Amino acid sequence: MKKIEILFILLWTVSITTWSQNKPAVLPTKAQLEWANAEIGVLIHFDMQVFKPDYEWRRDLGKHPDASVFDPKQLDTDQWIKAAKAAGAKYAVLVAKHCSGFSLWPPKHISTA
Repeated sequence: MKKIEILFILLWTVSITTWSQNKPAVLPTKAQLEWANAEIGVLIHFDMQVFKPDYEWRRDLGKHPDASVFDPKQLDTDQWIKAAKAAGAKYAVLVAKHCSGFSLWPPKHISTA
């Protein structure tokens, strides 16, 4: 009886392995390949800590500095991109909504930004 059980398990394993190998391969899309080939990119996380370094949203969860603290008068985003390109970056991502709840624009769907 044990030999039949072992034979059944062996045949089942072989059939599953053979069946799974006959499936078509999942290949990345053209856009996925282009993104992967870019290799180096930058993630720009421009948050309240830039203007108020002692602000720790994890410690003060739910408490935010006044929005007037965020005052990028001398902001040069062109310089950010030039530096990224000089480092070899092929793409840049600007984080617009942060974990702290701070947004780079006044959102209409929530009461705090």
